This record gives sequence, structure tokens and C-alpha cells, in this order.
Amino acid sequence: MNHHTHLLEGTYNELLVTLSFLIAITAAYASFGLANRVKISRAKFIQFWLISGACTLGIGIWSMHFIAMLAFHLPVDVSYNLWFVLLSILGAITGCYIGLYLIHKQKKSIKALIIAGSFMGAGIVFMHYLGMMAMEPIMISYDPFIVFLSILIAVAASNTALWLGFYSKLNEGKLTVFAKVICSTIMGIAIAGMHYTGMQAASFSGMSMSEHSNGFALNPIYLSVVIVFLLSAYLRLCF
Repeated sequence: MNHHTHLLEGTYNELLVTLSFLIAITAAYASFGLANRVKISRAKFIQFWLISGACTLGIGIWSMHFIAMLAFHLPVDVSYNLWFVLLSILGAITGCYIGLYLIHKQKKSIKALIIAGSFMGAGIVFMHYLGMMAMEPIMISYDPFIVFLSILIAVAASNTALWLGFYSKLNEGKLTVFAKVICSTIMGIAIAGMHYTGMQAASFSGMSMSEHSNGFALNPIYLSVVIVFLLSAYLRLCF
């Protein structure tokens, strides 16, 4: 570690952590309903529902991620690089779209499920670590093993979501709302688990102001407003 940096210890806001879990559960619940709409839609509406589903699920997962990021407090002022934030949203939506598209287009099989889930998981991982890169003015180093574990969790969560949405009886009217809530809670914990595992992999270091990025940065308060706006639009689409 050079003289420009020093290790930083972070703490969590329990209220925002709880909120991030609730958002993850809501995103999971919404994904099941959207999967059902994709399955029963006529051919000319498939693309609409695939894009809508990808945007809704991607924004839901992204909102969970950044609420959890805002729940993490470091002993320095932190802002977020706008371009990395936008790329992280795009990564989440793109990963969800590819996953939904592949699972819809391919014949039902374990291989097709794993391929689609891997792409969706990759989008979630991309979103998470780009979101981490958006944090300024700090440096982050990672434990490779825990990073690998977070990738496995993201892929497993994505495969589970796609299996529940397209392969199981969840959307065939054979499960009660209570059963769907239980499934959504399990999925939400898996989605949030990926984020907090990724955070566990990170070590944060202070950076001198001369090393600070000159990119356009978002104040966390403004970012919160953006998240609330996107989350409101997301919930309106879901329900």
C-alpha cells in the first residue's frame, strides 16, 4: 500500500439494509409475474414483454444494489461516477434481457436453463462491480475467492429465478400467493446475498485528492432521488 492510501472500515445502516432485502424480494416476485406474461403473450407482443421484463427486473435488482451501497457508510465523503452508474444499470437490464430471451427461445432443458441463467448472472455481476467502481474517491481491492463465490451466487440465483418463472408450476395457477411470497423471499435473499458477498470481498482504501477522478460524480443524496424515481416507475410496471 503506497503512502497515498489507508484502509477504511465501513459500517451498515440497518434500516437501509432491510429496505434492500425488501426490494430484492419485490424484484423476485415481479419477475415471476412478468415471466408468465412472456409465456402467454402472442408472438407480436413477445419482444415488448421481454424488454419490459428485462427493464423491470434489471431496475429492481439495480435499485436493491444501490440502496445497499448507500447503506454502507465509510469514514470519508463518497460520491458516484455517473457514467459507471449508467453502465451498471445497462448491464443489469442487458443481462436480464439475454436471460429472458434465451429461456424463451430455446427448448426446455437443463442446458438451456444454465446458459440463460449464466448470462443473466453475468449481467448482475457486471452491474455490481461496475457499481463498486463508481465509488469515489476511494480505491477497492478484492479477495478473488470471495469474488468467485459472489459470481456463483449470482448465477445460481438467476438460474433459480428462470426455473421458477418458466419451468416450475409457479405461474400455472397451482401455487398460492403465500407460496409465491415464500419463493420470492428465497430468491430475494439470494439476490441480496450476491451483493453482500461481493461487498465482503472488497477492501476500501483512501485516495489522495490528486488521484480523484475528474468524471461527473453524483452526490449520494441525488443518487437516492434517482433511485426513488426509478423504483417508483419499477413498482408501477410491476403492479
